[in-house]
Amino acid sequence: MGHVLSRTGRSGRALRAAIAVGALVVTCSIAGCASATGDRPGGGSAGSDDTETLMVPPTPFEGPWAELLMTMYGIGTTAEREALADGAIDELEYSYFRDRIVECLGDLGVEASFAADSTLEYTPSDEAAEDDADACMGEGGIQVLTLKDTIDRNPENLDEATIMVECLQEAGLVGPEYTARDYVAGVGLSDHGDDDAFAECTADPLGLLER
Repeated sequence: MGHVLSRTGRSGRALRAAIAVGALVVTCSIAGCASATGDRPGGGSAGSDDTETLMVPPTPFEGPWAELLMTMYGIGTTAEREALADGAIDELEYSYFRDRIVECLGDLGVEASFAADSTLEYTPSDEAAEDDADACMGEGGIQVLTLKDTIDRNPENLDEATIMVECLQEAGLVGPEYTARDYVAGVGLSDHGDDDAFAECTADPLGLLER
């Protein structure tokens, strides 16, 4: 996802998590992750090549998501690093970054709020440039929200293609012959783009999230 806040006006927590699995892990390019500036190390963008300024946590991260946590900590703003320092993102921290995003968008004249299902609902403003909205999300901490969503969705960092295929098979959307390699290649996925069951698998392939 180039940016999380779509111009259609809705962007869900589960959708962030699903797309983050690939983009955040490999390129860390979600939302402001590649474009935000502010108080990031070196004062440049999160996608900067200035690796000498990257920060390290006080205690090394452990667990299935340690590498991604380390990456996010290294490019994070001061507020993001404080939230990530203990290797977890609690609900209070999650709410804090949501509030920052909503407040920043409000300053742009964009009415926004998070619904009970963690969907970001907003009314686009003709006065607010898309880049400014992206900056609000990037500097507001959308990457922290995405990281928590991604971890909550797949706590053990299991192979994405494998868990998706298993879910799709259980939902009856693909047959037993369908493989993880098929999924990675996108075989047949376009046939289920508007399928609620496919969306549910994408959002929560392991059935762990509250509905």
